[in-house]
Amino acid sequence: MLRHKRDIEILRGKRNFILLIVALFCFVTCVQAMCEDEIPFPMAGWGWGKAKDNELSSSTFILNGIEIGKSTKQDIKTKYGESDSFRIQEVTYSPDLICYKERIGSIIIFEFGPLGGWDIVTSIVMTSDHSYFPKSNKCRQQLKPIDLKTQNGIRLGIDEKTLKQIIGNPVYSEKGREAYRHQIRKLDKSGISYDVTAGIEAYFKESKLRWVRIYREESN
Repeated sequence: MLRHKRDIEILRGKRNFILLIVALFCFVTCVQAMCEDEIPFPMAGWGWGKAKDNELSSSTFILNGIEIGKSTKQDIKTKYGESDSFRIQEVTYSPDLICYKERIGSIIIFEFGPLGGWDIVTSIVMTSDHSYFPKSNKCRQQLKPIDLKTQNGIRLGIDEKTLKQIIGNPVYSEKGREAYRHQIRKLDKSGISYDVTAGIEAYFKESKLRWVRIYREESN
């Protein structure tokens, strides 16, 4: 029993280390994007360390039949067409990305991070402007409009009031940027606990949602 508990603590320690590395990577990557491209690219990790002890609705994480935490790379390609995955930076814990874009305007980016084994979707980013994503040239061009709306109604173009009506008040808010982060601990069928960390990072321009990242991860 003691050995089993030690093993669980070791796994949790490794998990926390991976989360820290991922958070630092996202921060550095986004700061570089802001400095190099001079665009209002939002920073992943807003409100880190702050969390509400409850859950966002499951419909928050479903977009056009794709579910964060469950759908795979192949599911994405089947839905939107074949597209090569790539990374912003070639480092150990860098997530794989697959993205699609409309001719003018919107982009959808699927992220496959280490906690999803680089195959399960760990986050989805939607943006209304190609300039908000410095690697938009790597996105597959779509001939038809992309359905950018979650099952509970989160979509580009809504205002802050509407977003709050859908998911409540943010844990962080500053100059058009808002973060919603929820964390809860659950038990699996064998009685082993695991953490569910989920949230939304939103960027508003001229009072309209222009960029949003939705994520959900489970870890022991």
